Amino acid sequence: MELRLWRRVEQLARRIDAANQQHDERVRLFVELRGHHHTGWGEVSPLLQAVGPDPSVNEVIDEFHSRVIDTLCDVSQRDGQIPPWSRIHLLANSSASSKWAFAAVEMAVLDHELVTLNSNLNDYWQVDPTRVPRAATTSLLCFDANWSPPAGTQRVRLKTTSDADPARYVDAIAAWDTAILLDFNGSADSAITVVAQVEALNS
Repeated sequence: MELRLWRRVEQLARRIDAANQQHDERVRLFVELRGHHHTGWGEVSPLLQAVGPDPSVNEVIDEFHSRVIDTLCDVSQRDGQIPPWSRIHLLANSSASSKWAFAAVEMAVLDHELVTLNSNLNDYWQVDPTRVPRAATTSLLCFDANWSPPAGTQRVRLKTTSDADPARYVDAIAAWDTAILLDFNGSADSAITVVAQVEALNS
């Protein structure tokens, strides 16, 4: 068995402002698992800086190198095979970085199993890929009235803060004709603030 971690940095088409930081780029971590003549891939995209319960990308990378590789190799040697994907989450500890790192490994192990079986995720979980909801993200903090969700989008994650006023943009938002998920990134000062913004969008 061979386990590798790949890091890829991608520039976003548009800057997204959130309550805690600005997002100009996105880091994607890929786990490559090679074993038994097949390869599986997993992916997670941690934030550049830790926010609330979410770890930073460097914390996830450190966890991968300090614990994940040795743990997976030890279990595989003990069992004589790569553990099934459904057991991988049990190897993580309680830290957020551990959960994120092992989530990427879990995906890689599942992908490896499916490739070995000459199957795919659609068949495994009986998923119709044409019916999987698509989502998009934008922000009230750098709102662009000319922006609209890509075709087929069924939900927009709308970054906001307690000080933001969605009522200013309610006409533009209504034109999207999609479900809205208000994302305070843990910055909401009270439930009253959250309800007020929801009611503003529903007015």
